[in-house]
Amino acid sequence: MGQKQAAFNESGAIFAFYDTMDSPAPEGVAVIDLTDAEWQFCSDNQGSKIVSNGVLADAPPVDPTLMLATAKASVKAQIRDHRDDLLLLTPFNGKSFQTDIASKIQIMNVVDAGSLPAYATYWRTADNSYMTMTFDLFVQLKTAIMVREGAAFGASAQHQDAVDAKTSADAVNAYDWSTGWPA
Repeated sequence: MGQKQAAFNESGAIFAFYDTMDSPAPEGVAVIDLTDAEWQFCSDNQGSKIVSNGVLADAPPVDPTLMLATAKASVKAQIRDHRDDLLLLTPFNGKSFQTDIASKIQIMNVVDAGSLPAYATYWRTADNSYMTMTFDLFVQLKTAIMVREGAAFGASAQHQDAVDAKTSADAVNAYDWSTGWPA
C-alpha cells in the first residue's frame, strides 16, 4: 500500500480516494495526502471534511432548509418516476397491455373512429401473446387506462403532498411512499 490521497474539486469538496500504489489518481486531478486515520475518517464520514488552503478542514454546516428542499426534490422525483413506470402497462382482461404514448394513441384512435373494420383485430399484449379485440373491448381498454392513470396520479399527488408536509430532511427520507398505488 502506498500513500492515501483524497481528490477534491475547486470548492474543496472531496469526491474520490486514491492510493499512490494500488489506485493512483488520474493525471491532473487535485489531491491531498492523508494519514491512514484521516483517510478512514473521511471514508466513513463522507461530506464531513473538505480541502481548504491545501489542508483537510471541517466542512461548513449544511443549511437545514437546503437539506430539506433537496430531500423533497429527490423523493418527489422518485414518486413521479414510479408513477410514470406504472403507466407503461395497464392490466386488462387478464393481460397487461403496453400503454406508452404511442400505444395509447393507437387505442384512442380506434375508439375515436367509432368502429372497427369487419374483420377481427389482433392486439399484441405485453407478454407478446395476441388478444382478439372488438370495438367494445377497445372502449373498455381505454376506460381501464384512464382509471389507472387517475389512480396513479391521485396516489402520486397524495404522496407528494405528504412529502411537502414534512419539516425535516430525515422525515422526508424516512417517508414510505410505496403504498396506495394501483396494482
